[in-house]
Amino acid sequence: MAIPAEVTLSPAEAAELLGLSRPFVARLLERGDIPSKFLPESRHRRIRLEDVLAFQARRERRAEGRRRIADIAATAGLPYLCLLFVARVFIDTNVLFPFSVMDLMLALTEDGIHDVMWTDDLLDEWERVIVRERRWQGRLKRWSRGTTKTLTVTS
Repeated sequence: MAIPAEVTLSPAEAAELLGLSRPFVARLLERGDIPSKFLPESRHRRIRLEDVLAFQARRERRAEGRRRIADIAATAGLPYLCLLFVARVFIDTNVLFPFSVMDLMLALTEDGIHDVMWTDDLLDEWERVIVRERRWQGRLKRWSRGTTKTLTVTS
């Protein structure tokens, strides 16, 4: 079956195809890991199927590279154990903030570097502290007061 080259997907459709969450795909689009274009006079994006498949192929090549390194290290008797097994990591609430750290932890999970474990109590605490009480805003204000850089917004 031939698929036309001009086929485009929404971020949700790309996420489903890749087996990733839509928010994670949105971050990949923002970083430029997967090229996308905004629809005219809209904030909605479209992604070429070709670009989604190319991203998937890159991810699979990285995973294969890690497997080969682990196999070579094991064959040579090297004590490079981190690639021979997937570590189980218990995530505490403080690891889920700042959001850049959370993104890194979840990206490492996606890449198969580790497997994340958490409890319902932890997710409830994160929702209460970060989402409902918005405690991160205080950190952001303290950070912005302490920085010497200025943010200029242009339209």
